[in-house]
Amino acid sequence: MADPQPITLSGLPGAFAEGEGIRRDFPLLFLHGVMGGHRQFDAYLEFFSARGFDSYAFSRRGRQGVPPENACGLRMRDYLEDTFAVIDALDRQPVVVGNCMGSLLAQKAAEAGRCRAIVLIAPNPPRGVAVRPPTSALPVYANIMTSIVTGRPKVPSYDVAAAVVLSRLPEAERRRVYDDFVPESGLVFRDLARGIPVDVAKVRCPVLVVGGGADGFSPPRVARAIARHYQAELLEYPESDRWIIGGPGWEVAADDIAKWIEKVA
Repeated sequence: MADPQPITLSGLPGAFAEGEGIRRDFPLLFLHGVMGGHRQFDAYLEFFSARGFDSYAFSRRGRQGVPPENACGLRMRDYLEDTFAVIDALDRQPVVVGNCMGSLLAQKAAEAGRCRAIVLIAPNPPRGVAVRPPTSALPVYANIMTSIVTGRPKVPSYDVAAAVVLSRLPEAERRRVYDDFVPESGLVFRDLARGIPVDVAKVRCPVLVVGGGADGFSPPRVARAIARHYQAELLEYPESDRWIIGGPGWEVAADDIAKWIEKVA
């Protein structure tokens, strides 16, 4: 199992773990969500490299010392530009795995024909997938509303994140994950609230949707609606919250994802 090594991709900080054993002929690229960074995928890079995949993750601008500070003024189009630049820097077309907001960037990459397949973990729906936000998500929207209106960067309060996003994590792990969050651009929050359009007719690669039954922000009905939208395969984990990539039993979901990628890509 390879330890992730620091790497720079198109001027952006990231990590790379080389595939071991029988190496696959395509890499994996992991995209983090709001307030996140590439180190959130360290365990995934190790896990998937042991399955033979060259595995990459990167942090978009506004993080890890890359300006602007605190992601101030950035929009989703900037994050998509970063994503395309990193894909272009890889020597082979990747399977793109997006977590939370990163799932929307994966959908846009698929729309542009830039990937072999996409995996959407705890996904955000594109514009046009009509699903009402659950009542459990309202504290998040209330907490970031000022940021949405003003565009100023924000990290939601610990109490809100703990209740809605990280509810199934042990307390010590929950605090560690939260302490690694970085401020997110209020304009990105605004873009997400308005919805990101994706032309479903242009998404021609295989799609996998992965949802948690205890996700307080995007509950199972959201993941199911996205799966129907793309006629995609769906994996659900009833005991998982939004933090599928690192919560209890994360290895089970990772193993299922690896098997799906091996099957379709």
